[in-house]
Amino acid sequence: MSSTQSFIKGSLFLIFLILSVSSCGSKYLPREITEEKKAVTEEKPRPEEKPAVEVAPASVIWRVELFSTTVKEKVREEALKAGTALGTSVYIISEPPYYKVQAGHYNDQSEAKNLLAKAKKLGYTKAKVVEYKK
Repeated sequence: MSSTQSFIKGSLFLIFLILSVSSCGSKYLPREITEEKKAVTEEKPRPEEKPAVEVAPASVIWRVELFSTTVKEKVREEALKAGTALGTSVYIISEPPYYKVQAGHYNDQSEAKNLLAKAKKLGYTKAKVVEYKK
């Protein structure tokens, strides 16, 4: 047997030995290595943390939907007119193929209903109150 063959045979034996020991678990490894491994992998269970402040359930925003249209060019001009006439903020919501013009931004539904009455007096006969979750 040549020296190259015996070197290869010895190397294969060492590889086999290393793989055998590593697959057997930690009982054949030195104590320092197993203790270190435990220290790294073991975590103490943490007590369940509670938030300092209770989170309130999702709030609702109320708006008045004045009208919707599929004509994009008409929306911006009409929204400006509506905002001026109602004296409140106006939003253009794009939900293809529709563009919805909405007014107001209220936490209280009764305030939105007051704006709805004002909008209907101004000629927005199809206006309605809509809600959004924050």
